[in-house]
Amino acid sequence: MRQTTPATRWHHITWGSYWAVMLAFAINTGVQAPEGAIIPVITAGMTFWLIQTIVLWAFLPALKQQHPRRLSWFGYVLLIYLPFCMVGAFQPPHLPGALLVLTLTVLFISNAYWVRALKREAAA
Repeated sequence: MRQTTPATRWHHITWGSYWAVMLAFAINTGVQAPEGAIIPVITAGMTFWLIQTIVLWAFLPALKQQHPRRLSWFGYVLLIYLPFCMVGAFQPPHLPGALLVLTLTVLFISNAYWVRALKREAAA
């Protein structure tokens, strides 16, 4: 039986929470759309979602390459996202904003532990 390292476990948790954050941004964008017009909302909503997440997409290669320094910078970027998402959590509807804050917090914590585990493996 293959034994998984802590870095591998945190790697999986970080990847899962990364895609959960992307989904939470999409849900938040979809919920805040006005009722009535379907096609313009989809186009504008997807554009708005892409603008919100473009910085997170830029760190996708760092997540794939498992580079500790780039992942540390990813954590700093997540900290920049957090206050804006917290403000959005207090605007109606509250549930999508709260979901976004929760997933972003999980992503930040798992990323921090993943970087720590990667550094420990490199030192060993």
